[in-house]
Amino acid sequence: MNATGELSQAQWDANDFSGNPEYIKNNAHANVMTVRAGVGHTYRFSDMISNTTLLCGTGSVSNASSSGGGWSDVNSLNYGMRSTFDMIFQLNENTFVTGITGVEMQM
Repeated sequence: MNATGELSQAQWDANDFSGNPEYIKNNAHANVMTVRAGVGHTYRFSDMISNTTLLCGTGSVSNASSSGGGWSDVNSLNYGMRSTFDMIFQLNENTFVTGITGVEMQM
């Protein structure tokens, strides 16, 4: 172990994780479970205008040791939506104007 209480490179390379006996004694670890999901749909009003809407969410549970005797539990939920209108207009045979406008929300 080096002067700051961290494992040395040689200990890490040898899978020797005895650098902090308090972590080992308390069976300290970090555990993170995360799920992300989303569903979207595109509706084409015409050749010039379409709308894409997406609903999404992320959930995670994390528990981790913060020191030899400390612990931190975090449960979070994050969700949102996004809806965009894609537009393309032909001004003449060789000239097009395109644009995207929309709204996005995340909690």
